[in-house]
Amino acid sequence: MNNTKKNLKQAASSLIGASADLVFIPSPPQRQTKAKFMVSLEENPSVDPSEVSLAAAIQITGDSRLEKWWKRPGFADWFRGKEEFKERLEYLCQLGLDTAEDILLSDDPKSVNAKVSLIKVLLESGGKMPAKGKEVKFLDEAVQKMNKQQLEQQLKRLKLIQGEDDDKKEEASG
Repeated sequence: MNNTKKNLKQAASSLIGASADLVFIPSPPQRQTKAKFMVSLEENPSVDPSEVSLAAAIQITGDSRLEKWWKRPGFADWFRGKEEFKERLEYLCQLGLDTAEDILLSDDPKSVNAKVSLIKVLLESGGKMPAKGKEVKFLDEAVQKMNKQQLEQQLKRLKLIQGEDDDKKEEASG
């Protein structure tokens, strides 16, 4: 890694350390509680997480520690933020790309295997190389070769149409 990159990483690290006092950084138990909260809200999409009160959050999660945590600057906003997962995922992808770049630019002979593996992953992710074991078969080619009876059997198998036997069963039960 060249000196400019090292200096930039050190500066970024210092800035992150200094900003930790200004920005809320959650602990693992806080993340677990938020995960429980967000999963519960997925089942009830009419509730807007940004509007949830402390009492409602405690009721949803069953975690009384929220009362103590809620008083910390930045906690409530973080806890109710529904885009954090996407934001963190994007951030981690960016870090991963930076690391991939460092590996690919490295002159270290020990990194050859890592480079080869990384290049394969990048090519597959970028759609430049087919993924292993994933052969795409289009059913429409087979459908063109089917007669009416074969097509009806296929649709019955896929449960897209009811067969005569199914109709008789429905009449008998109804």
